Amino acid sequence: MNINKLNIEERRNYEQGITFIKELENPYKLKPTKVIELVRKKIIFFNRYWHTKCWQYFKTRPSNIDIYFKNSYVAYSEGFDGYLYSKKWVDFLISELKKPDVLAAVKKHS
Repeated sequence: MNINKLNIEERRNYEQGITFIKELENPYKLKPTKVIELVRKKIIFFNRYWHTKCWQYFKTRPSNIDIYFKNSYVAYSEGFDGYLYSKKWVDFLISELKKPDVLAAVKKHS
């Protein structure tokens, strides 16, 4: 399809369709190692230990496997056989771990 040949109404409908498709795209693409890599760019000490502490502290996901679990930060992926995270989770971690009181609370959490 050549969008340059569409009239204004057709182009508007086309753009709405593209926007709708993008909204349906699966946001859960990030393995824990990718989350760690992205957060570490802003929070230098962030590692697997801290990622585990964070999802436990913020109660982001269950400790056990729940194949039906999903929220805005994480969802279980049968194909991956584990949890995959969204960019929202990365952004949330960076934002929260910059707060000294939150960082201290996560650190103390067992």
